Amino acid sequence: MRSNQVHFEMAQLDDADEITTLINNAYRGEGGWTDERAWVDGPRLSVAQVRSQIKDRQGVVYVHRRNDIIVATIHASIAANEAYITSLAVHPYVQQQGVGDAALKKLEQDCRNLFGVTLASISILFPREDVLQYLIRRGYEPMDYVEPFPEHMKMGQPKDAALQLAYLVKPLH
Repeated sequence: MRSNQVHFEMAQLDDADEITTLINNAYRGEGGWTDERAWVDGPRLSVAQVRSQIKDRQGVVYVHRRNDIIVATIHASIAANEAYITSLAVHPYVQQQGVGDAALKKLEQDCRNLFGVTLASISILFPREDVLQYLIRRGYEPMDYVEPFPEHMKMGQPKDAALQLAYLVKPLH
């Protein structure tokens, strides 16, 4: 299934458990190129954090289902003219099928058209060259800015105290 055949819908509170499982499996589970276990231990998000994202009127959470199972999700917080993408997860068994591309396109398009956002931003573990190249191919540009891994945000425990986040941005025209 290519990206032009992928339908995303707004997440509902009832989806929070399933979204949490998907995100934690995609980033800290077995398989998939988004696996972060080499750098971070523990879950990436809790059900409470996902519920908070879904409830937040200054953000948007989309899901894509196959056979009534959520296999992809994306979230962005919106502030002023910027959409900060905090979660993009695709089930490892449907990665490399255009679903992540479709999620980014849907989010970018809706943020621009519905919320008047002119800039999308995202952070990635540094150094994740594979993720960096994925985002560059989709129009994101690396910023000359990195910061320490935000342990206070309860996104897991870094295995190396020097772990950092790098930021990328994309103008939304």
